[in-house]
Amino acid sequence: MAKNKACWVWYKGDYELWQNLKLSEKRNQKEIDFPVFWSPSTVYPAVFFTKDVKFEKPQKLTVHCNGKGHVNIGGICYPVNREIELPEGEHRLRVKVINIKGLPAIYINSDALITDETWGCYPSSSHKWPENIKRVGCEPKYTKATDNVEAFPFKYERIEPTSKETVDGGFLYDFGTETYANIKFKNTDPKDKIVVYFGESREEAIDHDYTLLYYHLSGKKSYTQEGIAFRFMHIVSCSGKELDFEVDYEYLPLKDKGSFECENGIIKDIFSVCSKTLHLNSRAFFLDGIKRDHWVWSGDSYQTFFMNYYLTGDKDITERTLLALLGKPPYTQHINAINDYSSYLIFSILDYYKFSGNIDFLKEVYDRVKQLYEFIVGRLDKNGFVVEHPGDWVFIDWADFDRDGPQSAMQIVLWQTHNAMAELSKIMGEDTKRYETAAKTLKKKIDKFFWSKEKNAYIDSYESGKKNVTRHANIFAVLYGFTDAKKTKLIIDNVFKNDKVPAVTTPYFKLYELWALCEVGEINFAAEYIDSYWGGMVRLGATTMWETFDPNEKGIEHYRMYGGKYDRSLCHAWGAGPVFLLGRYVLGVNVFNNGKYKFTVSPNLNVYKNFKGSAPLGDGGVVEVEYNDNKLCILTSSDGGAVVIDNKEYELKKGLKFEIEF
Repeated sequence: MAKNKACWVWYKGDYELWQNLKLSEKRNQKEIDFPVFWSPSTVYPAVFFTKDVKFEKPQKLTVHCNGKGHVNIGGICYPVNREIELPEGEHRLRVKVINIKGLPAIYINSDALITDETWGCYPSSSHKWPENIKRVGCEPKYTKATDNVEAFPFKYERIEPTSKETVDGGFLYDFGTETYANIKFKNTDPKDKIVVYFGESREEAIDHDYTLLYYHLSGKKSYTQEGIAFRFMHIVSCSGKELDFEVDYEYLPLKDKGSFECENGIIKDIFSVCSKTLHLNSRAFFLDGIKRDHWVWSGDSYQTFFMNYYLTGDKDITERTLLALLGKPPYTQHINAINDYSSYLIFSILDYYKFSGNIDFLKEVYDRVKQLYEFIVGRLDKNGFVVEHPGDWVFIDWADFDRDGPQSAMQIVLWQTHNAMAELSKIMGEDTKRYETAAKTLKKKIDKFFWSKEKNAYIDSYESGKKNVTRHANIFAVLYGFTDAKKTKLIIDNVFKNDKVPAVTTPYFKLYELWALCEVGEINFAAEYIDSYWGGMVRLGATTMWETFDPNEKGIEHYRMYGGKYDRSLCHAWGAGPVFLLGRYVLGVNVFNNGKYKFTVSPNLNVYKNFKGSAPLGDGGVVEVEYNDNKLCILTSSDGGAVVIDNKEYELKKGLKFEIEF
């Protein structure tokens, strides 16, 4: 934000909660509303805004207020939203705002005083004023008194259908690719009865008995439908007339800094489709998918953060998503009501700090992180294991687990939670012993209760006595470094490479499996899977990546899910996984600060004969990597990085190309 520029201000973090509240009620299927099934945090309805001021002479100004309230200076109260005259001298200015239907906020833009980040605020529930004053929140795009601070500042672009045809008495429009848009119908006959059907596929838009998104319109001369995900639109009206409409693509203007291409042309296409998928799901927050529920899920976001770190590197949307998910203590249920999702949120906050180096953000959320951790560990059983309580859901994945008693995959996630808290507490200058001890104690118990010498793998659960082995706990064990080299090899041989162990069936958890394999050097396997799995969707004409894909399915079978004929999302955030895998393990760019370097580059030269690409860095810079004819070239716009090849380190210099031949 430009210095000395007025902007609307609010209680820091409440803007994100307000936007998330609006999103939480937006889901609609078959004209039925489906609000979120967990309890979302809300904004403080009444807030004090305060600043110490000194006026050399009486000042005239207007305090614009989103809500109702007054200005208090020297015990005298003045109205908001109209010009007032304040006396000269030193004063503590306090503006009290209440808004029971929106976001309490204020705006001042006068010669003597403006609202900006230097203001303080506190909720009216605080009884420790002024000790509880905290810095206000603001968004640089709200700089005029007329701005609506409750409307997210999306960008819009008019789009037109690429084709039109007459189908079943209506007009079917194809927009050529997935989109998320607002639609305005103009000059309609109020007596005309209209139904507008939307589909990510042609079949969905015209198969009206099973179409997921549709709207009945009648009685007006114009209509506006906001926030619809579709590619095809089928309009059927009693009059049979073609309607006059405008479609505005709604988007967040993020720029790609990540890229990848190689001699295998399908890989560039995969990266491009992944990029479009991620952009469509990058809105006020990272969404899971744009059609069906489009909520903010911690598990989906955990993966999406990594994809973003290797595509746009945008920090604002990451912070908004983290704040929306964290909400406000006290915590009485898990994030999204899912046990593992609470832990993923803690991991995500640590990862974001390692990427961005933003200590101010970490300080802002650290107390909430600790309270979330206390909620997690306050519900463990006598062995220190995570167990389900009423209202909990230990998800892990859509898989046929042995779910009797504590589940091993969840306990390894808990172990990593202790480790993440140890790292966070160290960064914050606090004692780490409690978390380190908890991790060590838990590790011994996990090995005691869940490791099977007979199976050379971690079993799902010990209570049933079935000794059932699935991939999930073993994937986490490898991914998070839970096992030593000996056990890791046993798991690779007896689980990862064992066809008798049921395969992972969701792309969500498949990313974890490929990620774990890349961590132990099995990058070629991941590259082949990217070609076959994600390439399979692209070869079928996918313009965005799907929620799941089975190459054995035919025709409209590709659209089935959750018992619904067209319930599968054809634009799902976790489908963009190759962006992360290619950037991290082929380009070899590690965008996370390891304590010595801000970033490192260790390209894998055994996957493709030639490749080139780039990745964003946490300071806003970019690193470019190219391998061609046995020559490696690396160029970065940031300092603080290093190339690591064959255990040798070469410090990178900003703007200076690094070259080496093999």
